[in-house]
Amino acid sequence: MMTTLLVAVLSAVPCEDFAYAAQNTWNEGKDPLTPALDLHVVVERATEGMPRDSAFARSFRDATLTSKLGVEVRNTLDTAKGVVVFLRCRERAGFPTALFSVRYEAGGFGHFELELRPRRSGGVRVVDFWTSFDAEWTSVNLRRIGLLMAPAADPVAALRAKLFGEGVPFTDAHITAMSAFNAAARAGDAKATEQHFTELHPSLQKDRSIMSLRTAGTASDPNASSRAVEAFTAAFPDDPSVALKAFDSHFTRKEYDACLEALDVLERTLGLDPWLEVLRARVELAANHLGVATGHADRAIELEPWNLQAWFTALDCAVARKDHSRTSRLLDGAVKAGAKYTRESLGASDAFKDFMRSPEGKRWRPPATEPEPE
Repeated sequence: MMTTLLVAVLSAVPCEDFAYAAQNTWNEGKDPLTPALDLHVVVERATEGMPRDSAFARSFRDATLTSKLGVEVRNTLDTAKGVVVFLRCRERAGFPTALFSVRYEAGGFGHFELELRPRRSGGVRVVDFWTSFDAEWTSVNLRRIGLLMAPAADPVAALRAKLFGEGVPFTDAHITAMSAFNAAARAGDAKATEQHFTELHPSLQKDRSIMSLRTAGTASDPNASSRAVEAFTAAFPDDPSVALKAFDSHFTRKEYDACLEALDVLERTLGLDPWLEVLRARVELAANHLGVATGHADRAIELEPWNLQAWFTALDCAVARKDHSRTSRLLDGAVKAGAKYTRESLGASDAFKDFMRSPEGKRWRPPATEPEPE
């Protein structure tokens, strides 16, 4: 049972209020994370057990405390034109977390999770940060990457063997190779990422953090990216970050069963996200499983009736089935949700050609919508 004190602490964290405010701030083009993020907690977790006489640990702390994680998130959303949707609050180690779904204009997707604590002065602070791309909390990820690059002579290197095993050599040459690999991967230089990856010790090439960096660094090269994703998937088949990275590759190759399995892996970690239903519908539509695709699209609309992508996907299914009555009803719903369909736009679309020739299409007119409040 939770103690009275813990119940009081949890009740002092207005998770949903903070999460909805953060969602709105992100979608207004601003950054809610930087002012709320307590980097000192992230640093404490990332440097736990590191010797006080470690010069590397001191520089690692300083670099982390001056990092701009919140700004980086905001820049990613701007660059990829992402929309953030708050899903739910849940718990980590007895404290609340806020989970968000991110949907990018080009079709990509991802998730954020923020671990929350109350501020003594009131309000909420974020003490750690998780993304489905890494599938690790920021403090854990920083610790692993930091220990990989600590100089062999530094006292902090003693911690490395506990994490990576006694048999992995960490000479200065290996540290240099690791640093070069890390820099190439973070710069998105696929050729250099692959080159420096081959220079790493074979044991490190199988490390989860290294494999994750490799997939990120080779994303611009389809062949190199496929090799990286395949190796990562083989080593960590149930890892949500692997599933996220593999989804596009599977879809491009028309490996639709593998796409659906990737979405299932993500859902097992995240719980219900209506966007995954949209993606399932699109996969089943591509596989020409029109009835199943329709069911997933309908479920997405039920969960998020404001989500135009869910309506568009349902319409694609109805048009593919030549179900003109359903197409007419979905067009009404889509327009009420904010879509800009007109008789002119439908008449100019090859996809709606058969519908517009049908009796239902000839009768269809955009329904009246309520004016937006001033």
